[in-house]
Amino acid sequence: MAKIYLENKKFYVVNEDKLVYKVGTFEAYDGYDTLHFNLELVAGWDYINPDMNDIQGWCPADRFIEDVQSETVIVYMMEESIKKSFEAEDYTILENIDARLQEIIDKHNEA
Repeated sequence: MAKIYLENKKFYVVNEDKLVYKVGTFEAYDGYDTLHFNLELVAGWDYINPDMNDIQGWCPADRFIEDVQSETVIVYMMEESIKKSFEAEDYTILENIDARLQEIIDKHNEA
């Protein structure tokens, strides 16, 4: 098994629950034609201040429960593209990131 870091080639995905994950590493296992992409939660769509109002927006990862902090997506290299594999798992690769979400991502990457 080899863990490979994507370094400057990080990309972000969002799932149907509006949770945004950074794809930062993947693992390849000897003898298998799969890649296991490790996802790290960076933000999610939630109530900004649930005690005061019902306004929703992007919130940092620490506002969400432990169960969603990390995920794994398996890509079958000989059968699917990376994009199709993520789509099959109900993730969309983010191509345009709004300013508030980018701010949260930048703070997450600094930590």
